[in-house]
Amino acid sequence: MNFTCQNCHTLITIVPGERPPPWCSKCGADFKPDDHRFAVLFESPRDERPPPPSSPPRPPAGRSRPVLPAQPAAPVAEVAEEPAAEPEAREAAPAKRPDRAAGGAPDSAFGLKLLAAAGAVCLAVGIMMAVQKSEWVRGCGAAAGVVVLPEGKGTPVVRYTVGGRDYELVQPDTSPGTVIPILYREDQPNEAVVHDTFALYRLPGIIALLGVGALVTAGSGFALRSGAGKKEAAPRAR
Repeated sequence: MNFTCQNCHTLITIVPGERPPPWCSKCGADFKPDDHRFAVLFESPRDERPPPPSSPPRPPAGRSRPVLPAQPAAPVAEVAEEPAAEPEAREAAPAKRPDRAAGGAPDSAFGLKLLAAAGAVCLAVGIMMAVQKSEWVRGCGAAAGVVVLPEGKGTPVVRYTVGGRDYELVQPDTSPGTVIPILYREDQPNEAVVHDTFALYRLPGIIALLGVGALVTAGSGFALRSGAGKKEAAPRAR
């Protein structure tokens, strides 16, 4: 004889000659013989299906098993896959070059500009000094001086005469009796120098040469930077 549990709708099979179970083997609901609902259960149609091969263990007598609600399965979080970067985009993106100026190191371009400015200043100063010296020479008078060794003195001097008056110019490391050309100021004949072009323009020439060297070095540096920039731009254009 078969009947269905009204609580969990489980089909229960009773072998003829055996008593029905006092509770449901699945949900644990009690079956009462005097209950009208239980009487209706026995009148349910037969089910010819064979009983299950094994039945779960019965709980102790007088104790009903609690009915646990079915819990829904936890949803599985889907991990979004990141789209793979396209190789063309990676190739097209230019590589970042380290900025030396941002990291605190001095920029070479700034150093070259500073060197060029210093060279220009030195060249201008040398030229100005040479021009002034040339103007001074043009306003001077010329005289012939003779190196003599004054009495009681160990340093030779150049003695020259202007307007019938003798003047002396200290000239060490010169042999007595040597004739040396002298340039003197006409308003102050005692201010005189030896008429030697190299000695007169030596200091302005050194300063101007330093300026020219600085300008040439700065120009070479800018040319090298420009050539390196063109070489780096050529592969990118390809």
